[in-house]
Amino acid sequence: MKNLLTLVLLLPIIVSAQKVVFPTDSVTNLVSYSFTAQVPETAQNILFNRAKNWFDQENKSGQLLSVQEREEAGLLSSKKNLIRKYSYNTTDTIPIAYQIEFTVRLIAQNNIYKIILTDYSTKTTILDITSVAPIEEVFSLNRQKKTRSTLPNKDEQETLRIRNDLAKFVDESSKDCISKLKTAMAQ
Repeated sequence: MKNLLTLVLLLPIIVSAQKVVFPTDSVTNLVSYSFTAQVPETAQNILFNRAKNWFDQENKSGQLLSVQEREEAGLLSSKKNLIRKYSYNTTDTIPIAYQIEFTVRLIAQNNIYKIILTDYSTKTTILDITSVAPIEEVFSLNRQKKTRSTLPNKDEQETLRIRNDLAKFVDESSKDCISKLKTAMAQ
């Protein structure tokens, strides 16, 4: 019974300690989501126009910044912007805003299209202080894991909860972006 009680008390810490595993590029070791599909008997200009329509819709909603296109190469590229806000509960409530930017590239050539999401960075604003860092640094993806001999204190638990939630948000938003682009390319 005592072990069961201990497990129940530690469950929130164990659950919050689970990390999102971001896909990484094998060459650069940076976060990179990608999807490639063959679209038989579909001309490059049709694929390009489908992608352009999706980019235009996203641009109207204000989520894309500076769309670049090279129709002859079948390439569309833009920065996508996501914002997530938290309230960090310590003795005072401290507002934190994370602005996530990443590059969305779509290449349509030879009956194939490839979606690549890369160049992730975060802009963190706590109170009136802003810092910018690559996402790999924010989530310590390129560092050795540190072992911990004691349980995290309350502030560390809150930080861990926020980081895990932000990681899930980035992962789910990236997968959603690819899913929507796949749907647009299939029409």
